[in-house]
Amino acid sequence: MSSKYQIRHDMSGRLNRSVYLRKRNNYSCEVCLENYPEEVLEFHHPDSSLKETQLSSHSFRGVLQPKQKVLDEADDCIVLCSNCHRLEHIALKKGETLINDKEAYSRYRNHRFSSYKGLDDRDKGPTDEEEEEFPCGPV
Repeated sequence: MSSKYQIRHDMSGRLNRSVYLRKRNNYSCEVCLENYPEEVLEFHHPDSSLKETQLSSHSFRGVLQPKQKVLDEADDCIVLCSNCHRLEHIALKKGETLINDKEAYSRYRNHRFSSYKGLDDRDKGPTDEEEEEFPCGPV
């Protein structure tokens, strides 16, 4: 089994995952294009119906290298930072995607600071009639 990523013996999988991410895109998110520590990067399955395995560090374990099945699965995924990954799932719920769509990314990323409405209602604070409750805070 040969791999273009030249991954080595790693019982925890963390080193293999790190080598894979470095060789694939130099630790950068494929949506915002920023570089991040490897712990912040996640694999996103564009078509979740084809998802065969969860790609955690343990998936990348191997005596010589991870199984080819894991590498093939990772190749089918998009590498996103944790923030873009969550924004992508919000966009998917609304029938959109951030992948290869800079306008959608900008709209979702900056929605609190723009006039775009409708993503969520968290921008609305309590009105004068309503008081915000904090069950764990002082009364």
